[in-house]
Amino acid sequence: MNLSDIQLWDIIAETNFYANTVTKTVPVMTVQYVGAEASGTVIVTVTTGDVTFQHGDLASEAVDGTINSDDDPGVIDVSDAAANTMGGVVDLINGSDNWRAILHGCRRSDASAGLLFTLSEKQAKVAAGIELAADETVGEWKIGRSITNRKFNTVAGSDGLGDLTDVNHQNSLDFWRFEATFTNTSATYIYDMHDISEDATTEKLIATLEGGATTVAAEYAFTVDQGRAIQVPIGHRIFVQVDNSHAMAITELVIHGHTAKRFA
Repeated sequence: MNLSDIQLWDIIAETNFYANTVTKTVPVMTVQYVGAEASGTVIVTVTTGDVTFQHGDLASEAVDGTINSDDDPGVIDVSDAAANTMGGVVDLINGSDNWRAILHGCRRSDASAGLLFTLSEKQAKVAAGIELAADETVGEWKIGRSITNRKFNTVAGSDGLGDLTDVNHQNSLDFWRFEATFTNTSATYIYDMHDISEDATTEKLIATLEGGATTVAAEYAFTVDQGRAIQVPIGHRIFVQVDNSHAMAITELVIHGHTAKRFA
């Protein structure tokens, strides 16, 4: 697909993504309450990453039994077989009529145990949903970011909530460049690019690059080094993940891409 053939719609010129072991600023998943109750709240338990879902009158919420990973209504226990991956977690949430969620900072196959950072009770009945962040200090250290056109619209409808949509039904997602900067010189980094379909619950590794130990920003431009952008169908997401076994102090990952729509 050439630039002369497309209309740029949802341009992601610079999607800045930071990991910081103090501030925990790596969003993994967006969650929204869409049920009939006045309030819907989310809690992430310290150390385990278990997630509790509550709804009801404001300030009087009780657990929502429409979500249950095994035998504890209202709770996704990440040690349960149905919830030991992030794909399992998001599917359990979306299996309830009261909740919906999108993954954007991890793969479906990533282990869920200890992945989410502690979250005190937070209101999730808001137009754009709330973000759950990663705890980079637990287990294998990773940071990732998706290019996707699937998101909660921030313009609320009559119910006060934004819709979860594939914005304007574009024909493809294009990813042309990423940059990564680290503050540690003792480890080697693997950059993995995945084509992920949440609808089909599939993910495919489409490119892998290896980076050395350095504090100099790594940059890879697919349009230059491969002659073309990486492209996946609509409804998918392109996920870029930096994978490293050493916990880092501060890391920045910047990806560049856009969603595109062919002219009729």
